Amino acid sequence: MLVTCILINRTHWRQVAPVLEKLRARCEGAFGLRTMPIEDLITILRPLGFYNRRASVLRRFSQAWMEREPETWQDVMRMPGCGEYAAQSWQIFEQNERPCGPVADHKLRWYLEHRPEVMR
Repeated sequence: MLVTCILINRTHWRQVAPVLEKLRARCEGAFGLRTMPIEDLITILRPLGFYNRRASVLRRFSQAWMEREPETWQDVMRMPGCGEYAAQSWQIFEQNERPCGPVADHKLRWYLEHRPEVMR
């Protein structure tokens, strides 16, 4: 989920979906992402733009994940490439909690408004 949050930054889901599918087919988990040849990673990320930056962030993210998987939204905020959107998504979809502060993203707000039954 957090890789998706990193990929969706500055683009649309319709562009991210096929890239994410290729990533899933090529590597499994943080170790696979960390060990994939950088040229291959860049080739997969190229349709999204900012591919060099994204490749670098994903490499640093996967290394951080292998060192210590996040347990809280605060841990997510410390992960490379993750910010408020990723942390709030983590709270909603992984911890099944409402975020503490205001939710800026309109799709996350919609989800909270229309799917309150899934929240603790």
